[in-house]
Amino acid sequence: MDKNYDWNECLGLTELSLNYTAYAEGLDGECFTYNVYFTDNIVDDEKVNAVRNAIRTFDFALTDDDYIGYLSISAEDNSVLIYLDLGNVAPQNEDKVIHGILLALNSLQNIEKVVINEDSY
Repeated sequence: MDKNYDWNECLGLTELSLNYTAYAEGLDGECFTYNVYFTDNIVDDEKVNAVRNAIRTFDFALTDDDYIGYLSISAEDNSVLIYLDLGNVAPQNEDKVIHGILLALNSLQNIEKVVINEDSY
């Protein structure tokens, strides 16, 4: 995979207005991992639940279907890991879901950065 490719532009991340830094390191087909890092470097059940609730209550404004894909949210060593599989998501909704997760996280405090597909190259 080309490390110099601008995945941020390709995924439309440069167009989002976020309260934290977000960038993509690569692409893995229809699957995405979002590593959410907090400013205090603490990852606990409270933060996992906050991320889960922010995404669950976010209005993705999907067209013709309400399926956002398979989603799993868990604690990793130093980040909250969001795993997204876009399989069976309507094509017109894919960008809405990819961006919607980042926009949903805007409602949370103390996020330092989100790295999509970290170390995927």
